[in-house]
Amino acid sequence: MKDIAIFTSTLGSGGAEKQAALLAFTLSRHSNVHFIALHDSKEKSCVVTEILNSKPNIKVYILTGSLPQKLESYARILRSNHIFCAFNYLTACDFWGSIVERFCGVKQIFNGIRNSKISGYKNLLELFSHNFIATKTIFNCYSGELQFKKMGFNPKKCITIPNCYPEIADVINKSSDRKALHIITVGRFHPQKDYETAIKVVSLLKSHNANIIFDICGYGKLEGQIKQWIKNYNIEDITHLYIKPNNIPVLLQNADIYLSTSLYEGTSNSIMEAMNWCLPIIATNVGDNEYLIKEGTNGFLSPIKDVATLTKSIQYLIDNPQERITMGKNSNNLLKQNYSLDLFEERYLKLIHTL
Repeated sequence: MKDIAIFTSTLGSGGAEKQAALLAFTLSRHSNVHFIALHDSKEKSCVVTEILNSKPNIKVYILTGSLPQKLESYARILRSNHIFCAFNYLTACDFWGSIVERFCGVKQIFNGIRNSKISGYKNLLELFSHNFIATKTIFNCYSGELQFKKMGFNPKKCITIPNCYPEIADVINKSSDRKALHIITVGRFHPQKDYETAIKVVSLLKSHNANIIFDICGYGKLEGQIKQWIKNYNIEDITHLYIKPNNIPVLLQNADIYLSTSLYEGTSNSIMEAMNWCLPIIATNVGDNEYLIKEGTNGFLSPIKDVATLTKSIQYLIDNPQERITMGKNSNNLLKQNYSLDLFEERYLKLIHTL
């Protein structure tokens, strides 16, 4: 294969940046890959940089200067390396990247939308670049593809390739008779994640279960509000709040049930990580959660803000320890079957070679 470019906003710790790095890793088995960041970031993700540094034929660039200077630099990279195929991630790179790539004669231009909905002006930029410039737009969730088709995106140029989860762990044999069950949730402290609903659920569970612990892992602008909700709903004594923890895999391994109360999602990286560590999943039926969670097999789905249903589902898992453990193992198996790095690579290679 000819040289490939991957154009992202930063080398930061977001889900899009990690998936872009994983794409660079897989495609570097077949081609030279040029990984370009539009902006420098104060906090570069250790995971992203480790992935990019693991292959000698991945070259990393961070563009500098004003926006016109950055785009001119990007054009030079494309031309000097005779880039045949480019993958853009998120709106700024989708819009500006596709314009520069088309101007430079790149044959295959793939934009990337990584959620089931985005804000107003970004919709217009994505719509324009999708319909008039890009070869295709790659969605990471089927729900996102469906939503954007309804907004006028050319359906023939839409394709979904879900996120992947690399290095899936072996199945864990969790204990069925722990003294205290850990319910865990992981995510940014953002309104999208609807932490108040999660806290209400745990508050109700507390009134019927003496030995539960609630682990909240994340960071963000709602940290103060979350602390207030924990106090208001009287669960301070059973809640552990972890701010930017560096041991999330360990916390997930030690947990028993994963809870997600998001109002919208794409393909949830945090749910995939919980599945990796053999957790049954209780989640709202948003985004592509219905593809990750098979009802009654590895967890249960609920409408958004449905505190009663979420509580009932978790209580079922508390009362049925063997079912809880079996569902957790099923999570791990479903992740292997549907979201492995090998399958991710196969899907992208098929896309490139069939055009």
